[in-house]
Amino acid sequence: MQIRHVWFGALLVAAAAFISTGCGGSNSSVSGAVTLPATVVSTSPANNAVGVSTNSAISATFSRAMNPSTINSSSFTVSGPSGPAKKPSSVIQGTVTYSSGTATFTPATALAVGTVYTATLSTSITDANGKPLAQPVSWIFTTAGALGPSVSSVSPLNAATNVPRGSIVTAKFNAEVNNNSVTTSTFTLASASGPVAGTVTCGQGQADFNPAISLAANTTYTATLTTGVTDIHGTPLASAYTWTFTTGSADVAPVVLSTTPLNQAISISTSTIVTAKFNEELNNNSVTTATFTLTGPSGPVSGTVTSGQGQVDFNPLSALQPSQTYTATLTTGVTDMVGTPLASAYTWTFTTASQDIAPTITSMSPQSGSTGVATNSSVTANFSEAMNNNSVTTSTFTVQGPSGPVSGTVTCAEGLATFNTTTPFASNTTYTATISTAVTDVGGTHMVSAQSWSFTTGP
Repeated sequence: MQIRHVWFGALLVAAAAFISTGCGGSNSSVSGAVTLPATVVSTSPANNAVGVSTNSAISATFSRAMNPSTINSSSFTVSGPSGPAKKPSSVIQGTVTYSSGTATFTPATALAVGTVYTATLSTSITDANGKPLAQPVSWIFTTAGALGPSVSSVSPLNAATNVPRGSIVTAKFNAEVNNNSVTTSTFTLASASGPVAGTVTCGQGQADFNPAISLAANTTYTATLTTGVTDIHGTPLASAYTWTFTTGSADVAPVVLSTTPLNQAISISTSTIVTAKFNEELNNNSVTTATFTLTGPSGPVSGTVTSGQGQVDFNPLSALQPSQTYTATLTTGVTDMVGTPLASAYTWTFTTASQDIAPTITSMSPQSGSTGVATNSSVTANFSEAMNNNSVTTSTFTVQGPSGPVSGTVTCAEGLATFNTTTPFASNTTYTATISTAVTDVGGTHMVSAQSWSFTTGP
């Protein structure tokens, strides 16, 4: 009986100890009870996550309150890269904070694209009662890859027929490309008879293939852009891009597609450049001050004429007179590359404003409020008239992000200003582009007010 009483008494003591710790087996610290180490219940990004934004914070949530003083840049680290580049791992710089059971690592700069990173919590991290993690906790994730350039439009259109034999073959991209990557090796034109000889030029996100001689009649051609074409950050086309078109039976006379100013336009700036765009490449030597003229109330206007890539420009040597009507004329002396002239002379008129009009921005890219913008995009602004290119600089055309001004280069030509970043934009980040009133048109007139617009990049 004595042994039985002792055994029953021991059973009561054990039951009391169980009740004191909570019937659910809680890890709460009590006198005489064993406390289990804290655990990590979730991480962000999750282990093995892919496509993670390069500006993501890395966090871990614990099973109980922790000692904040033990959670720092020594005990919570992120290392990389250790991905496809096979570079040695190294700890990246960042700040560590702790709040409400969650530790957060915020990188000092954006993470690299397409890279594997490892986050680690060491055993020097303890809970509020001083008990350390049972073992180090690590997890990996991979950042999103860089978005490569893509072809947004081509000319001639894919599967087009009756294409003029003097056509230039053109491709426009969704972002500024590395002009040096677009060559006769990466942009080719061929028919069943073999490759076509020609020259390739590239600028402002557009590549042009100029055949050395006129194309053959009734022939199908295939244009190809290889993955050797890259954007300004070195990211190539995702895959080769091809399209086909078929020439006509005989050469077609060149056609004016559009003019600037438009026919019968009014209130045109007195410093405007007069422009006409054609459906094909012209014989540039046929476009002169004799075949492209501008006439006003006092007679012919003195100016210079330039031609290239199917566009002709008449640049008056001095400002036009206010409130006057001018007539632009292209004569049949203008021919395409195979010598076919305009079917008839082409004329259009416009009327200048009573005083010089301040330039305005007619469109921008990316558009205001755009989201999912490629991180390698160029930022562009189209003006209502020709600008003083020297007035459009990195001081007057800026892009601002959360961390301050974005480094880049600025170019301006034919009323189009382009901002190209030195390095890609951060992912999932809002940027604001601004053009100040310091920009002027060719007549020296400033914009009335600065213009800003914002856009947000994609992952």
